[in-house]
Amino acid sequence: MSSPQPSKSDIIRTLCDSWIAAAVPMGGVLTIGAETEQFRLLRDGIVFHELNYDELRSTCVGLARVLLQPGLNTMIDLDHRVLWSWCADVILLHRPALLAPGEREIGDLFRLCIRAAIANARRPPASQKEWDDSVAESNKIPYHMRELANEAYAILAYLSFPLLEAVVKRACSSVVDPAGHVLRDFTVTSRSGRPRDYQAGKICSSLRDLLYLHHDQFASPTLKVSLDECIANLRRLDSTREPYDLIFEWRNSALHGSASLPTVGGTLVTLAILILLDGREANYEEVRSETLKRIQFDLRTSGGPPRKSPWGFYLPI
Repeated sequence: MSSPQPSKSDIIRTLCDSWIAAAVPMGGVLTIGAETEQFRLLRDGIVFHELNYDELRSTCVGLARVLLQPGLNTMIDLDHRVLWSWCADVILLHRPALLAPGEREIGDLFRLCIRAAIANARRPPASQKEWDDSVAESNKIPYHMRELANEAYAILAYLSFPLLEAVVKRACSSVVDPAGHVLRDFTVTSRSGRPRDYQAGKICSSLRDLLYLHHDQFASPTLKVSLDECIANLRRLDSTREPYDLIFEWRNSALHGSASLPTVGGTLVTLAILILLDGREANYEEVRSETLKRIQFDLRTSGGPPRKSPWGFYLPI
């Protein structure tokens, strides 16, 4: 009797785990090369716009784990950029939009984060001529605009904290408003293990406490599974701190240059995406199909050779 074929979610998890095993051998240091790149999702035929809801969640969690390696020095890969660009179109292009008209500020902040995350997305040149052509094209870009693109990961890291905070407040809107005003009493556990009470009328300005509030009271069972996987990844990275405490500390260390900006920004924007997509499992196939049709329509009607619409993200290359 033959064994059952692995699901695509299992294949995605295995590829990410295999990349990590090849990149960080037991007791070794991070090394990226031919041994690791054979396990990249795009190279192994994973097409992000074809994934179902569970597969997309598995991809977010798996690629977040790829980023979270000792030393916080893993670089963002094309896999990450293509994933984020697809998720951004799902969240922002679908009609009716997943973000309501009154949530424009979150949408604008999310767009800026995604732009920063994919600003330098490009395929590796296949020849010396392609490399020379890309350098020539880059040199045509005004100097300060080119330098701004070179700082894209710093921009992502700085903006990902307010993005995640805004997204969490949105998910907990019956308890906390966008300004952090507490609408209804709630309690979280402090770092010391004691209860921390928030009373209606007070202010909650702690991203750490908001993350615990969301995880414990507002995340759906499906999302909680994904968040718990991300939490496990953070624990493997630093077992001396609670995961949401670590994110809270990143906010200071990232601003002072002691944490890897690509890793921090990439991890937080992935968490924000998972939270924004929460509750869409039942109609995700419809959302996926309509988003893809919209992207294809924009390409057909743009005139001339295929090019991206100014309001879309997928594909970023």
